Amino acid sequence: AMREAVDCLVAALGGYVRSGQRIPVPSERPNAPLVTLPALAAAKVALHQTLFDRPEDKAGLAERIGLTESALDRLVDLDQHSPIGQVEDALRALGFGSARLRLAV
Repeated sequence: AMREAVDCLVAALGGYVRSGQRIPVPSERPNAPLVTLPALAAAKVALHQTLFDRPEDKAGLAERIGLTESALDRLVDLDQHSPIGQVEDALRALGFGSARLRLAV
């Protein structure tokens, strides 16, 4: 079950991203098993949340990193493979340092 949990979690998070919703903060559950997201998925979720919090930055961010808005949308899409460097560039352009990448999902 735990092997499948990562795929299930990525699929659930992808649903929030596709529907343009904020990903809810997980509830605290002491001693609950933890599922670790792959680095690319975690970075895409962080980018989605940052864009969700600052939607006015989307067009400007796309321009700053040399992408179209549709390419930026694909960058946060969990079903699309993206070079992690592009996701990191987008996060840096939004002022999101690597030390802030802590996701408890």
